[in-house]
Amino acid sequence: MQGQTFSASRRMKTLQFLGYALSQYSQPVLVGSNKYEAMFTNMGEIHKSGSLILDELNKTFTIQFFQGGDSWVCHFTSEETTNKHDSFMGDSQETTYNGMWSDDNKECVMIVTKSSSGCLIRVKSGKVIDSVHGINEWKKIYMFSTRGECF
Repeated sequence: MQGQTFSASRRMKTLQFLGYALSQYSQPVLVGSNKYEAMFTNMGEIHKSGSLILDELNKTFTIQFFQGGDSWVCHFTSEETTNKHDSFMGDSQETTYNGMWSDDNKECVMIVTKSSSGCLIRVKSGKVIDSVHGINEWKKIYMFSTRGECF
């Protein structure tokens, strides 16, 4: 697979991305009788390339940007794989890595969805908890463009 490397132990996997789309929580929206849902704003596509690094031995995933050299490191504490079916991906396998960012100790999750039609990698960061409106949602959602390649 082009753009993907494995260590000898197959515990560290690297995948290149071309950019990402960002959605950000904006506000609660009334959708029914005293029922609210989270509304997200599409922040657009960001054309910053880099690598996604999954280190299963040290239980981290890293987003390494080529321009500027920024690295975002999440230490994950749990990993769960489930089989799913939806109209967009069809039959798929979804692996979720839950953890905390190393710099600010806020929640993060990486969701890797594999199917015969490709791969979808999303990273969710920070939580918005609004007890008045019953909102418990992710603040930022990143969807990475990997040319269909997957871990």
